[in-house]
Amino acid sequence: MTAPRSAVALLDLAATSPATGEPMSALCFRHFGRHSLLEWSLRRLSEAALIDHLAIVGPSSLESQLKQCNLQNAQWFASESHCAVERSEMVAEKLFAKWMIYTSPKCPFVDAVLLDRMIGAGWKHPDADYVGYFSPTNPQFSLSSLGLVGEMCHRRALEKLKALGLDSNDSRPVPLRLRESADIFMTRMLPLPKALDREDLRFSLESASDWEHIDELLELSDVEADYQRLAEYSLERIRREDSSSVVGGTASPHWLAKSASKSHQPEKFA
Repeated sequence: MTAPRSAVALLDLAATSPATGEPMSALCFRHFGRHSLLEWSLRRLSEAALIDHLAIVGPSSLESQLKQCNLQNAQWFASESHCAVERSEMVAEKLFAKWMIYTSPKCPFVDAVLLDRMIGAGWKHPDADYVGYFSPTNPQFSLSSLGLVGEMCHRRALEKLKALGLDSNDSRPVPLRLRESADIFMTRMLPLPKALDREDLRFSLESASDWEHIDELLELSDVEADYQRLAEYSLERIRREDSSSVVGGTASPHWLAKSASKSHQPEKFA
């Protein structure tokens, strides 16, 4: 029998990226070592103790690519709907979900500790429609670009969105729609850990300039690095690049914007 408070983590490959406007599937099958970005993302999600099921939804045209991936026991649901709410509701119904957890399939560094902290907050506050993180120092900080944290909504939040009226062509991610209508939802916000509360940290891989240091970060991820270690590494790289720009008299690049490439073959997933 399915647990009455079942938590389902959903990677919606048809949702539109807030950063680029492209479908989330645009880069998630790109490989690093022997594994795709989607596989890295699923691996990290599978480490969260409070997630009961992993699910992937998207158009049936992606099925052949998904068959070539290690899906970490995630269930695949084909959907031709252009509406993110409809896709989420379909998955929630099939898996008897009480809560839906959303992370980006373009972030291989989502942190299991932060996910479990968020899900635990949802269990403690069953009246909440939406649970997520916020930056105590900068309310405008884009957590979707940070990438390490997730967002979650109660099943009834999907029903509320549906009651508001759905546009069959609205591909905006469910969490974005919830945040844009925050006045009608009960929200529970958690402060972002101090180590991550910086605008110069970015772990979601949205564009070509975001991919240069991926091999080094995946090495850290491969030895179960938590968000603190990833943040420390990234800030150290920022400091080194700032120092180099002062010595060379050139503008300092974003920490993800420039790097010498190297060969890296990550270990197989356990």
